[in-house]
Amino acid sequence: MNPKIHLNRFLEQLPRAQLLLDRNCNVLFANSAFYSLLGLEPGSANGQPLASLTTDVSLLPLVVACHALNKGENHLTLDLQGESTTIHATGTRLTPESAGIAAMLWTLSLDPDSRQTNILKAELETSRALLHDVFRSIPDLLTVQDRNHNVIFSNSQGWLREGAEKLHLGNKCYKLYQMRDSPCENCQADEVFETGRPVVVEKGNPRDDSTWEIHAFPVKDDRGRVILVAAHAREITERKRAEDSLRHNEALYRSYIDHAPVGVFVVDANGRYCEVNAAACTMTGYTSEELLTMGVRDLATNTNPEDANLPTLKARGKLSGIIELRRKDGTTFQATLDAVALPDGRFMGFHRDITEQIRTEERLRESESSYRSLVETAPMPIVLHCDGECVYINPAAVAALGGQRAGQFLGKRVMDFIHKDCRQLVEERIKAIYSGKGPLEPMEQKYLRLDGEVIDVVTSASLATYRGRPASQVVFFDISAQKKAERERSRLLEQLRHTQKLESLGVLAGGIAHDFNNLLSGILGGAELALMELEDRHTVAHHLSHVRDTALQAADLCRQLLAYSGRGRFVVKPIDLSATVTGMRQMLEVSKGKRAKLKFALDRELPAVEADESQLRQVILNLVINAAEAIGDAPGLILVSTGLRYCDRDFLAQCWLDDDLPPGNYVFLEVNDTGCGIDKNTLPRVFDPFFTTKFTGRGLGLAATLGIIRGHRGAIKISSAPGVGSTFSAFFPSTDMDLPTPPPENPEPHARWKGSGTVQFIDDEPSVREVSKRMLEYLGVNVILSADGKEGVKVFRDHAAEIDLVFLDMTMPGMSGQEVFTEIRRIRPDARVVLISGYDEREATSHFANKDLFGFLQKPITLKGLLAVLKELPATSQEPSGKRLP
Repeated sequence: MNPKIHLNRFLEQLPRAQLLLDRNCNVLFANSAFYSLLGLEPGSANGQPLASLTTDVSLLPLVVACHALNKGENHLTLDLQGESTTIHATGTRLTPESAGIAAMLWTLSLDPDSRQTNILKAELETSRALLHDVFRSIPDLLTVQDRNHNVIFSNSQGWLREGAEKLHLGNKCYKLYQMRDSPCENCQADEVFETGRPVVVEKGNPRDDSTWEIHAFPVKDDRGRVILVAAHAREITERKRAEDSLRHNEALYRSYIDHAPVGVFVVDANGRYCEVNAAACTMTGYTSEELLTMGVRDLATNTNPEDANLPTLKARGKLSGIIELRRKDGTTFQATLDAVALPDGRFMGFHRDITEQIRTEERLRESESSYRSLVETAPMPIVLHCDGECVYINPAAVAALGGQRAGQFLGKRVMDFIHKDCRQLVEERIKAIYSGKGPLEPMEQKYLRLDGEVIDVVTSASLATYRGRPASQVVFFDISAQKKAERERSRLLEQLRHTQKLESLGVLAGGIAHDFNNLLSGILGGAELALMELEDRHTVAHHLSHVRDTALQAADLCRQLLAYSGRGRFVVKPIDLSATVTGMRQMLEVSKGKRAKLKFALDRELPAVEADESQLRQVILNLVINAAEAIGDAPGLILVSTGLRYCDRDFLAQCWLDDDLPPGNYVFLEVNDTGCGIDKNTLPRVFDPFFTTKFTGRGLGLAATLGIIRGHRGAIKISSAPGVGSTFSAFFPSTDMDLPTPPPENPEPHARWKGSGTVQFIDDEPSVREVSKRMLEYLGVNVILSADGKEGVKVFRDHAAEIDLVFLDMTMPGMSGQEVFTEIRRIRPDARVVLISGYDEREATSHFANKDLFGFLQKPITLKGLLAVLKELPATSQEPSGKRLP
């Protein structure tokens, strides 16, 4: 509340007469008790000089007393004499701290009693303190100065703030407020003293660059002379700043309107243009003067004001839309309309010509329609996603990802269709797309179809726009079939490489076995002949037996080499695999190791397999021994199983040396162990000859096993992991042939057999020829030797009539065994020829199909082998003698 009002209300409540005067003795306020005491009309003294009031009591002493208060007195007491009344008056000078205004307070009383005087003094002190506070609370600066620019009153809200009324009094106003040494030019106080009229000026405060509005007004005496100048100053710094800002904003507004790229129209409530900018003139073809004489109905194609949207704009205060306007030349154009109501009742509208935009949008819609048609029918899958969500997918992509309709993908997170191994890479590529790095290079990734199947794809991505939002456009191609073909090609190449390696090693192993068999023929034949000539108890017989047994072991090693090379000697017949395993139980128990347990799970209803039983036994034994060595000295289990399963091409492709085996039923032998297992680096080499991870061993067991299985048109599969154990599964094609009836036992006769006739022995190895000649002669036949094929043909031509049998080596320099056989049959078509070779019978006789060979003899040549052949020759057969065969 205003302090003056507060003070007036307070004084009105007091029971004694209260009179508030300014320094010029003008009445600022008088309460009802004052008017009653002096008999004046209530309110008639307000604003009047004290000296002008006419009462029974002379008030002039108060005027004199007021000047005394102005000169520094704080309290005065005097009696006012009337014709019949004496009024006791007590005056107090109010300081700015008490009331915030420069004034004097007088309390008037008819009671001169001392007690009453004390009461009046107390009331005067209270009034003084109250006025003191009121003047202090006034926020504006209040000052009074004389003609010499001396400040004779100031409240505490002045420019110097604290203690202002004490610091100001007696000082020059221009020193205090303007920090000058001389009066200001155009001083407002001088003007008031000169004109006697109030003055309003604005001045700056050099202390803090603030701005003040000063109201200076005269203080006159009872004769109307200006004796003092009072000033009321209020700081208007913020208001001036606001006004400056307003002027600046108005200038900016005008600049914007004048230079705005859109047409600006200001219309009154009747739709008449009252302000336009340059763009509006350019847009419509009219000058600003012309437009200011026109209205909305002159430009809008719809001349009805209702169609010009004015009612809607008036009701809502704003409006947006599209309107059609007419140019000066009569053409029309489409324009946007954004209008707002102004505070003064006018309306401002902004128009932008969108004719070209509409054309562009139409072309864009046509382009988008063409694009959508192209994308919809495109054979390549295309996906569009914004913020990681699928917003578009074409039919090709729906089909590629295993869906039936686009709705199965729209709104889904694209990461749900990315394989977990590729998600980090995809996120990085998406960030790169949105960062503006341009189209990304195609890259292989893995996607997930709706059914969970993983497909291999090649993706390319680029930045696109979807409904005004940046989006990532992904084009991908399903290369799963291609990748599968590549993997199959790699597998076939690896298989071919391995096959070629095995073929090469097989040729080497077969050649070594062939040459060793030639050498062993001389060693073994010589030892047998020597043993024939000696008694069993002869001291040399023991050593010769050791030589013979060692040679037989070497021959067994050669048979393993031939088995690895696939050229082992096979006596193929229908065999029951489960029965073969059962017959080997005792041998397998011995081979299983000390702490391993051997168990069997044999199918007794298996069909037969066509195989060489001895070679099949070798496979079983090798696999069990390999399992036992994997277990070592630790406790473990070896499980030998047999069974029947249908093997398709995919399964056979996963086996070792598939060799394009046909799908069908295969009898399998499975040996499972709980041993150390095989790591992935060792697994590819387990069938390499002479490769072993064991401390001992030749490394031929599994190599020979692979050769035997391969020779039987079978396959083998390994499942193993370190610490888990291994499972070796051998597969042999089943057959519908019946199992043969076991022949009756026919023990080998121990008596010496003696033959007759003439045989020709053709071989390029001297040792083989010589030892074979001695063994044949020992058996009672005449022998003609030939050192090579050419010599053999010549000899046979010279002795064709007398030769009963020809032993022909398959591999010789010059003429091969096949060529020699052809020449011999040309000379004598009924000639009996026995083929001899270090290779097995099937390998050696494969070039003599339908050639009617008399027999086959595999090296190393033994006496028993020769005897078996000669016994089949009727013309040379004789009764056995009493001499034992070794």
